Amino acid sequence: MGRADSTQPPGIEGYKQHLQGVRTTFPDFQLTIEAQIAEGDLVVTHVTGRGTHQGAWPDIRPRGTPVIVTGINIDRLADGKIVEHWGEANTVGMLAQLGVRFVPDNTAN
Repeated sequence: MGRADSTQPPGIEGYKQHLQGVRTTFPDFQLTIEAQIAEGDLVVTHVTGRGTHQGAWPDIRPRGTPVIVTGINIDRLADGKIVEHWGEANTVGMLAQLGVRFVPDNTAN
């Protein structure tokens, strides 16, 4: 998981803040590794997360709705530590499960 927003610091501190936010929003959050591939200094991990929406995220009131979100993470390792991380999660799909409606922004040209 990368930085959830621009207010989080980079690196391990930002990651800790992100995880704390996930745990506050989805206290029962469980992450399953579906597949993992390693080649050279790169590790690719396909994950599925499951949890119940019990805390505000970010401005969405708790709904008690169970959600499933999938993601792909790519990590580069050096000396046994993650030194770079890229990740994508299906956040839009998760928001749709929470009943969030998407309204197009017609103000852009």
